[in-house]
Amino acid sequence: MRRKHRQTYFICSVIKDNRLISIPIEAETEEIASVVFKQQIGIVPEIILGAFYKKKRSKKELKPRLEKPKLEKRKGIKRSGLRLKPLNGNRGTYDGWDITYIPTNDDNKVFVFYNKRLDNIKIPKPRNNIVNVKDIIIK
Repeated sequence: MRRKHRQTYFICSVIKDNRLISIPIEAETEEIASVVFKQQIGIVPEIILGAFYKKKRSKKELKPRLEKPKLEKRKGIKRSGLRLKPLNGNRGTYDGWDITYIPTNDDNKVFVFYNKRLDNIKIPKPRNNIVNVKDIIIK
């Protein structure tokens, strides 16, 4: 099976009424692009740039992108005027981390923000943000 011939484009430009008109035209040669531009605009182009080809796209780019469903695990946070980092209260330690926590709709669980490690070891912050209240040591 033979591949398709890539389409050639020319950029035809002209100044008309103190405005720049520049249009990409699909054509085999500059002469054909000039004739097509004259038919569309009514004036012969002053400048013709080209030949250009459209960028090759991979098969991955040709597929339409589906929107990923949004995560709904954070919907249970109570929004009762609590600050995310309050001056006093809602602080504690969990699994070697200094944390700030926010109550959720489930009374046994809290939403956790990891502030820093207590032993100053540089490791990435844990992914689990919702933990049991029993596991937190409240300051």
